[in-house]
Amino acid sequence: MKIVFLDAYTMNPGDLDFTALYQLGDFKKYDRSKLDDIPEEVREAEILIVNKFEINERSLSLMPKVKYICVSNRI
Repeated sequence: MKIVFLDAYTMNPGDLDFTALYQLGDFKKYDRSKLDDIPEEVREAEILIVNKFEINERSLSLMPKVKYICVSNRI
């Protein structure tokens, strides 16, 4: 399972541990992502984690394998 966190820095500037996400599958995190600059491997993501990254028709068209989208929120 491919899991991608597109704007991980917004939630974790260095104080959180992502070990559990790495254990769930092929996890990749990107500090910040812009729609026009998303890496090719993001196009294969099945689970997408976002905070500030805009999800819309255009962004979803670039990630055709996405089955689940999580919006992260830090309490």
